[in-house]
Amino acid sequence: MNGPKNISTGHWERSIRSGRTGELVVGARLVELGFDLFWPVNEQPPIDLISVWKDTVVNRVQIKTKSIPRESQLSQEVRVGGTDAKKYDYLIAYLVTQTAFYVVPAKRVCTGSRKNLIFYPNGKTSCVEQDLEEYRDAWHLLR
Repeated sequence: MNGPKNISTGHWERSIRSGRTGELVVGARLVELGFDLFWPVNEQPPIDLISVWKDTVVNRVQIKTKSIPRESQLSQEVRVGGTDAKKYDYLIAYLVTQTAFYVVPAKRVCTGSRKNLIFYPNGKTSCVEQDLEEYRDAWHLLR
């Protein structure tokens, strides 16, 4: 039986490729900083990697990558909907066009009806009264 062919815009493939690239970039940065890394072997694990500092501090890390900014906006939106903050210790948001990394503790990630974090150059986010700029390049939190 020949059914209709699936027509893809390539969005899903680009999204997966961008996510994997972001995971590798974040992993490379962690290795540069002296962390050991472990990658989950499950097909769709709830975390992207495990970072280990000096054989004593272990963190489960979720990585979200944003490679294309919203048009005519000075912000980048990072989708966190679908993640479970109980299953990771830190979310690292990698904003490609700003070459920025935000190491955010899971307890500070927006939950409830919020599906996205929106980062602005001045650090304001879409979360009410939540300024995540303090977590920019906060790799020390993983130690």
